[in-house]
Amino acid sequence: MHDSLGHEPSLIALLAGALEVDRSLGERHRALAAELRSRADAAVRRLHETIGVLREGTEAQPAGESVQELVERARGSGMDVKPPRWEDLPGLPPLVERAVYRVVQESLTNAAKHAPGAPVQVRIGVRSGHVEVAVVNGPPVHAPPAGRGTGGNGLVGLRERARLTGGTMHAAPTGEGGFEVSARLPLDPDAALAPASGDPGAAEPELESAHQRHRMERGVRRSLVIAIAVPTLLGLGMAAAVIGLFIWQTLASLLEPDDYAALRVGQRRAEIASRLPSRQYPERPPGVREPPVPSGARCEYYRSSGNVPARDVVYRLCFKDGRLASKDVLSAEHPASGTQGG
Repeated sequence: MHDSLGHEPSLIALLAGALEVDRSLGERHRALAAELRSRADAAVRRLHETIGVLREGTEAQPAGESVQELVERARGSGMDVKPPRWEDLPGLPPLVERAVYRVVQESLTNAAKHAPGAPVQVRIGVRSGHVEVAVVNGPPVHAPPAGRGTGGNGLVGLRERARLTGGTMHAAPTGEGGFEVSARLPLDPDAALAPASGDPGAAEPELESAHQRHRMERGVRRSLVIAIAVPTLLGLGMAAAVIGLFIWQTLASLLEPDDYAALRVGQRRAEIASRLPSRQYPERPPGVREPPVPSGARCEYYRSSGNVPARDVVYRLCFKDGRLASKDVLSAEHPASGTQGG
């Protein structure tokens, strides 16, 4: 659960944090972004509560995603991940391949959570029959959001995962104020885990005891999943819905620059209705000074770009007696620019 879900709400929180501080957005949208970030953080905390009582559940694999794709996805979310350094890896056993993926995933999640804005370097190579993975982030550029706990379950899980392959994992601060997570995993886990005596059955009693303990706890785990994990998934769904609503509102209020340029003061609204979006944009660029509204006119506002986060340009169209009375470009950088009236 931690491996498959914990990474995603951290990236959602990162995106929401970028929207929250984007001054081109109106106050209402920045407030929604702050609420979205808060809910993503709450989902992470609830997930940690779940993991505190659940152990060794069924593992959810990344849906065919490679480490390279994972890194590119993090970069696309706004993380400052430097071009990765890795060698061509041989075909890895599934257990080792999953461990490499999880080390990188958990390290990126921790960097996004605890060191916002810090540069991150990913290195993967092969040395002496082992895969060596290292993820190093610099000191945080921005202060981590208040109330975001350390959790600690992810690093514990990484150590257990490395141990199951016969490898090792280390995590510690760097001398420059950053943090490093590294792992050394054998290319042949079966050989690394073989009992020193050479007797294949030497480790069977301990494994069988562990399996029995897990079976006895399974019923309790299922109840706890229903009580704790389901609200976590619902919270993530709500976060995705808020992002989707914001994007839909942005695209539905988009007036293309060519269509805006083709509008002429004095035209009837019915003549230009086909060029106008289905919705108006409810916000104004922050700090903009609007030109006076023509007497008796009513104004409509539309986006000039479909970019998310939004840019700081909005088109204003004012109509009087069914005709276009003025058209204006509202910009925080160039207040009241492009004003036309009649």
